[in-house]
Amino acid sequence: MVEEKRRNRITPEAFSTPVTMIEAQLYTGDLLKEICIILQAHNCSLEKKGRSCFIAFPPGTTKIEIWPRIHNARFQIILPDKFILYEHEPINKNLPSSLYFPQEAFSQEFQKKYRAE
Repeated sequence: MVEEKRRNRITPEAFSTPVTMIEAQLYTGDLLKEICIILQAHNCSLEKKGRSCFIAFPPGTTKIEIWPRIHNARFQIILPDKFILYEHEPINKNLPSSLYFPQEAFSQEFQKKYRAE
């Protein structure tokens, strides 16, 4: 009985979808440089285009929606090397998404420079 329940359990992977590229808000200055370093370390690329940027992910990248949905859709993006970042889609689908990176992904120098006191 317990074994049958384990076999029938729905896993988060069952809801994941492949993702190859997303349009995100354009980063500027030091933040853009730091994010490019982070993305390159995980085999991703960033291309600036107008007021947004396009981020290309390596094959095998997936995203899973985070529930409950409050006002907008939120996703966990999982790269093949298990690095995780987050996407918030705006309510207005004509606008680019916002991406959020874990704090530990940023260099110590960058964190010290922008640490809130």
